[in-house]
Amino acid sequence: MSEVSDAEILAAFLRVDDAFVSGTAIAEDTGLSRVAIKGRLDRLREQGFDFEAVRNKGYRLETIPGYLHPSLLAAYLLEMNAPVNIHYFEETDSTNTQANRLLAEGEETPFVVIAGRQTAGRGRRGREWYSADAGNLYLSLALRPQLTPARMQRFTLWMGLATCLAIKEICNIELRLKWPNDLHWQGKKVAGMLTEARSDSEHLIELVFGIGLNVNGVTDEFPPEVRAVASSLREAAGGGAAGGFEINIIAAALMSRLVEATEAYLDGSYGDIFEQQWPQYDALVGKAVTIEQAEGEIAGQYAGIDASGRVLLRLDSGEIKAFSAGDVTIKKQ
Repeated sequence: MSEVSDAEILAAFLRVDDAFVSGTAIAEDTGLSRVAIKGRLDRLREQGFDFEAVRNKGYRLETIPGYLHPSLLAAYLLEMNAPVNIHYFEETDSTNTQANRLLAEGEETPFVVIAGRQTAGRGRRGREWYSADAGNLYLSLALRPQLTPARMQRFTLWMGLATCLAIKEICNIELRLKWPNDLHWQGKKVAGMLTEARSDSEHLIELVFGIGLNVNGVTDEFPPEVRAVASSLREAAGGGAAGGFEINIIAAALMSRLVEATEAYLDGSYGDIFEQQWPQYDALVGKAVTIEQAEGEIAGQYAGIDASGRVLLRLDSGEIKAFSAGDVTIKKQ
């Protein structure tokens, strides 16, 4: 049987929350026989699920895996009525790299690559991204936008803002976006984004947006060089429950929001939301910063972003200068 049928079975349990579901009801929903359903539940038990079985009442879902599970992820998407073309990997080198491979093979877009673990995660300028397999989230969204590069200048900022809005709704945690591609909580990095594109002389042919999100990571277990500057959603929530957040529902909801955000960007309807919400989630508002570039560091007062998404810096001379690239550091007060 297909993996989708496992998702349909799990969706029947999600629909009733903590209640019992009869074998007959599942059979009617899925078209499977009751014998086949029992076999499928037994197989799901081997994957970390636990079902209570009571005669004349049916089954109740008691326990779900604490890790990313493709069928449970698909079940949440079914319940959200959010059709997303997913390519799941228990482990991959990098979700962005994997997305680029699938684009080269002609995979229809949009699609999402999601992985339980990365062995060669990377950030801007080829930097390594720490990719622990402790309930964190690594995903990439692939597009063939057919827009001019100029039209995509604010894309990463918009996707970062969309992620902040989604996390606020899903987890009740307010992250901040540190230009151009980091999401912070109380000054510590919770997520990093990486957008890669391939273009011809006129249009972007292919675009991959990747995000690594620390969901249930415990910073005490991070490498020493990461520990001082990183945090996670679990820690932002005060430690959360013993098992942290349910990774599959966060993954499903975030993927759904990012696909919607992409559609809004491509049709131009994102603009009003971006203008209204950006100041609230901008981590640099009111900060003295330095921008590191190849020729050295430039210090000044942050003055927002322009229409192209470039960061604006007010220099000591009073001149306002725009920067399209560089590493921004907030100066300690």
